[in-house]
Amino acid sequence: MHPVTVFLFGRLGRGEDTVEQEERCYSAYHCRADTDNLNRMDSVINEVVKPLQKRIEELEKLSMKKFPEVRKLPEIERKRILITGGAGFVGSHLVDRLMEDGHEVTVVDNFFTGRKRNVEHWIGHPNFEMINHDVVNPLMIEGKYSMMDMRIYFVPCLPDSPQT
Repeated sequence: MHPVTVFLFGRLGRGEDTVEQEERCYSAYHCRADTDNLNRMDSVINEVVKPLQKRIEELEKLSMKKFPEVRKLPEIERKRILITGGAGFVGSHLVDRLMEDGHEVTVVDNFFTGRKRNVEHWIGHPNFEMINHDVVNPLMIEGKYSMMDMRIYFVPCLPDSPQT
């Protein structure tokens, strides 16, 4: 026989919770009955949990994003680069080239003429960061980047001038 710890929950007269702990030895019959109940509970839980686990695996496969190939540069060679207008036509091509070369790239764009779809294949990559910001306003960069070790590429955006 195996000792089993049983917790009995009750109420005192003043409404306070108490726990009384007892150790009891069950007979082989009770242990077998408890094992059967546990096995039935396991099978019921598995009926519910297995489909959920499969669905989670399917969703994880869908959400695992594949990024374009990038070079693995040593820390000393890898540059931290900020590109203004990086979601535009010219800027996005510059982003692609620098990312493929293995650098860390931060894109700052207000999406006035640039499009997120131009750089969306990099979103989520550990070497890529996207900031929705208008460079007319000051930008404070915090975190792993400092202005001392960052190169800045300014890609000017000149929207079409109105026809006169």
